[in-house]
Amino acid sequence: LPSVFQRPRAPFIPVERPNGVVVERILDSKASGSLNPGDKLLAWGGTRIPLTEAIEFLGDLSSIGTAVSVTFERNKNVEHTEIRLVPYYPTPRFLFIVVFVGFVIWGIAIFILLQGPPALPSLTLYWTLVAFAVTILITPGAVSPRDFISLLERFLFFLSYMGVVALFLFFTLVYPRARSANVPFMAGVTFIPALALVAGMSYFHLSDLWRGSLEHFESFQLLFDVFQGSLFVYMGGGILIVIQSYRRAESNEERRRLQWVIWGTAIGSAPFLFLHVLPQILFSSYLIPEEYATMFFLVVAFSYAISVVRYRFLDIELVINRSIVYGILTLLLLTMYFLVVLLFAPM
Repeated sequence: LPSVFQRPRAPFIPVERPNGVVVERILDSKASGSLNPGDKLLAWGGTRIPLTEAIEFLGDLSSIGTAVSVTFERNKNVEHTEIRLVPYYPTPRFLFIVVFVGFVIWGIAIFILLQGPPALPSLTLYWTLVAFAVTILITPGAVSPRDFISLLERFLFFLSYMGVVALFLFFTLVYPRARSANVPFMAGVTFIPALALVAGMSYFHLSDLWRGSLEHFESFQLLFDVFQGSLFVYMGGGILIVIQSYRRAESNEERRRLQWVIWGTAIGSAPFLFLHVLPQILFSSYLIPEEYATMFFLVVAFSYAISVVRYRFLDIELVINRSIVYGILTLLLLTMYFLVVLLFAPM
């Protein structure tokens, strides 16, 4: 967690364009040297910039305040300037949110382990939430080449990140009852592709991290994009399996348990997938800050815990109806606030 506070970044926002990586927006004009929006970025400290994400990786290898020589192109002229790295998270807001969300989810996992029925679904959900908490708490921070702790942190991040969705899919295959008697086969189909992706990403990324280079970066980024696309495959497949299980449920109890899973997954994961992951794949940028999307994960952990342990604790139909009403009221209030601001704000 301290490395999150120490994580540096470029003082500008880069974006991919057909002609290469260009500066989209300046975050700190004093630290950006002579860079302007629209400048095409060619090299970072003498290293060619192949992709937008490479700037983030190269920044992680430095420290806040480090001076970096940047080569860029403006009006077909190649120029050089010196920039200084700024804090990736200028306020402690991100750290406070991830610590709170991560430890709450970890606490819910312990609750399921202690209070849930001693069966495979409960154990699978426990490990799913543990992986969830680890992914949140071990978010990438500053790293150092040839540093064992840095290598371990990044490997655990890939493993837990992939583990969340793989374990979720396996959970849907065994909850509320196993969809096949051949549980080892279902586990193999679920986890082998996930482990292969983790192995590939880890090899390329950790090799570059060890050398402090971009030798394998494009291969890593290709696999990372496949990995992020697999999040939709795993989550979408799991949701379809839950819906199918709901339609085939033999009792009202099973339906109520599965309703909690469907509701929690839809409300909790949709903002992260569609406002954070998907824009990163398509545009190499985010629509909302990561910490805001992270807060929705509490809904996932809470609803799953109720489904497995105490589904009678709350009436799911009542919760959904109230959520709809509160959502509409919130939208109306925000709309009114926006109109009032527009009306009275000075032009």
